[in-house]
Amino acid sequence: MLEDLPEIRHQPLARTILAAALPPGRPAHAYLFFGPAGVGKRAVARAFAAGLLAADSPAPQAAYERALRGSHPDLTWVAPTGATAMLVGDIDAAVVGGANLTPLESARRVFVLDGADRLNEQAANKLLKTVEEPPPGVHLILICDREERVLPTLRSRCQQVPFRPLSGEAIVASLSAAGVEPSLAQELAELVDGDGRLARWLASEEGVALRGEIGRVIDGARGGRVGEQPWASLVDRAKAAGERAAQAVLDRYAERLEAASAGERSAVQRERDEAAHRAARRGRLEDLDRSLRIAEAELRRRWREALREPGARPAPNAWERALVATTELRLRLQQNVGEKLALEGYYQRLCNLLSSR
Repeated sequence: MLEDLPEIRHQPLARTILAAALPPGRPAHAYLFFGPAGVGKRAVARAFAAGLLAADSPAPQAAYERALRGSHPDLTWVAPTGATAMLVGDIDAAVVGGANLTPLESARRVFVLDGADRLNEQAANKLLKTVEEPPPGVHLILICDREERVLPTLRSRCQQVPFRPLSGEAIVASLSAAGVEPSLAQELAELVDGDGRLARWLASEEGVALRGEIGRVIDGARGGRVGEQPWASLVDRAKAAGERAAQAVLDRYAERLEAASAGERSAVQRERDEAAHRAARRGRLEDLDRSLRIAEAELRRRWREALREPGARPAPNAWERALVATTELRLRLQQNVGEKLALEGYYQRLCNLLSSR
């Protein structure tokens, strides 16, 4: 089943490690899936978890399919609820407590922590004992883009499963199979630096529109148009993403709030409002981060072009410094800075670096 997954075909080392671990092999108690964004880690993690749960089931195909859909009772998938971090509350009951419960259907329980590089210090330390000494039949899969950000003591107790950037050929083939015009598929494959998920998104109508907005920001900076605000559309887009994320939380709490007693209602409302506030910021940051990843890709493309054109203005080192400024902004936005002021300062910095005047 794992072998049939398109995402695993481009990850030979991960395929070798995981195929050997599936029953009748002996799976490890904990795995760390790491590698750049958009290379299939999550799809592979879900298929691997499904394979573990199906192995001892009287109806393996049905169990496998339910795990893929996320409806198997012995599969727990955890993602960060903090604006920038995975919190103790995300893993305490769901993972640390859940690991001590008896499986409902399978002989195993599988816990997936999606975003393990965002575990804050308290949550990482809370999880450590479960990773060190899990109960029999418990398997943990930690997924991250940046393994160096995972607590070293956690990292050292996991079987490491590396995922590599996708080749340009693999991305072109995937986009072409989805009906993307060949020249655009090739252009996107060169742009995204091995991130197949970003390439697929950029091929969408929304992706094309956002790429155009990023291009206007860079072109405005090249023209030295300091008084303009081409970056404002990115802030508006992020705000809308945050509002959608907050509304999703409010919707999830509606039934719980309706069922709450008079004495419980105010506590549930506070919990709901705090969760919605975190979700709004997380939604804004995730949207801005994607915008800035696209800006990085576009700046790399223009930097490569400048290297091929002696005497081009601005010079190649200006494009390099603009790329560094973009990466620095991505990091700053994770530190609770004001998004609008940060984007405004970033644009002014781009103007200083790239202006041809």
